[in-house]
Amino acid sequence: MIAVVVVTYNRLHLLRRCVDDVLGRTSEKTREIVVWDNASDDGTREYLDALDDPRLRIVHHPENIGTNAYAPAFALTTQDYLVELDDDVIEAPHGWDEQMLDAFVRIPKMGYLSAGLVDDPNDSASQYVKYLREERNAYTRREIEGVAILEGPTGGGCTMTSRELYERIGGFRQHEKLVFWHEDAAYVRDLQRLGYRSAVLQDLSVWHAGSPYYSMTSPGKIAFHERQARVNARKDFVKRVLLRAPFVAALNERHGWFEPPHTYHPPQFPSVPVRGALNRQLRAFQGDCGGRVRLSRLRPRRTSRRSSARAAASGTKAAARAAARERNATAGARAAARARLRASGDRERRAASASVSVR
Repeated sequence: MIAVVVVTYNRLHLLRRCVDDVLGRTSEKTREIVVWDNASDDGTREYLDALDDPRLRIVHHPENIGTNAYAPAFALTTQDYLVELDDDVIEAPHGWDEQMLDAFVRIPKMGYLSAGLVDDPNDSASQYVKYLREERNAYTRREIEGVAILEGPTGGGCTMTSRELYERIGGFRQHEKLVFWHEDAAYVRDLQRLGYRSAVLQDLSVWHAGSPYYSMTSPGKIAFHERQARVNARKDFVKRVLLRAPFVAALNERHGWFEPPHTYHPPQFPSVPVRGALNRQLRAFQGDCGGRVRLSRLRPRRTSRRSSARAAASGTKAAARAAARERNATAGARAAARARLRASGDRERRAASASVSVR
């Protein structure tokens, strides 16, 4: 009935949590799981190849094509309902997929139904959703067929659609120039043109551990957001000019011609070691997911001595690369420290010389 697609790139520490505490908590209604690896080089390939589950299909792509990977990944599935799942969603309740499916089929004209995000002050996505909800009033609560939803902006972190709609629209698009982009937003616009709704399921929350606090932000994502910031700045400038005209602000509020300029300023997330932060948050987490209970059906595959030797060799190479990076970082820090010491010594000698001259 359900196929889940995960696209991942160099976030093994988060992908493990996604496999154990999200994919491992799906019901029997999830019959296909596709994990698309965008040429990761952090041990993701070895980890995925060691998983054993009849529902699982692994794709190792030779290059990082970012969110454009969703289109070919979903093309590999056959189930009637499709779930787009981020690799940094690391906690979900048991049977979350069944709960989402039940709500999706009960709500008329539902096209794209998302789980809510746990309010994590260190997660950029949940904080932006909180801003939209509390300051922009971007969501409208409705109860339809006994299901409470929030209609408004709907992201693809953990979101369901149907194959029938997916094929009518033509699936997720691929961007010719960008590696990372909002393919989910384009899909929602296509759905709305057909008269279907997108919404957040109020009674289901998952934990999204987004960058930059929990992982390094990819260059493709940075490039997209810088480009989007320039576009939004131009739009907001025009909106502010229009809103200065007499009666335009009042008429726009009544008729909803365009959204007012955004005033969102992203929080300055602290810079901390990724794994340490994740472990501390896991211990402290007391949200709707009920803590960490590991009942994963995705278990390591028994490997032969030869494959174990290959994995060990691969792990040794990865460790060597990490050690080399650490040595380079240490050498750079030592060089910087020596430069500071030399500069400090020069200043002291100049000060001493000046003191002698004054005397």
